[in-house]
Amino acid sequence: MSFSTHAISQLESALNQVCNIYFPANISEIENTKDAAISFRQSLASLHQHTFNLEVKIDSEETKLSSLVPELQKHFTDNEKSRQKQFDKNEEF
Repeated sequence: MSFSTHAISQLESALNQVCNIYFPANISEIENTKDAAISFRQSLASLHQHTFNLEVKIDSEETKLSSLVPELQKHFTDNEKSRQKQFDKNEEF
């Protein structure tokens, strides 16, 4: 008895979900669905291309930053040495 009650409950639940499934009523709706799918694919392709371009730009900026870091470190070190020399010079007097 319990098995049949459970089965009937499952069927009723499935029937409630069936009404949410889209079934095109005519050729026009099928064409509209096809056009929407094509448009969606084109949007995805455009988004993919845009993402690729961003990745290229990010890689380029990362390369620039990688080359700037040693230069900034050198400037910092040079300035630190200069300040140290100035400090040492002032200490002598």
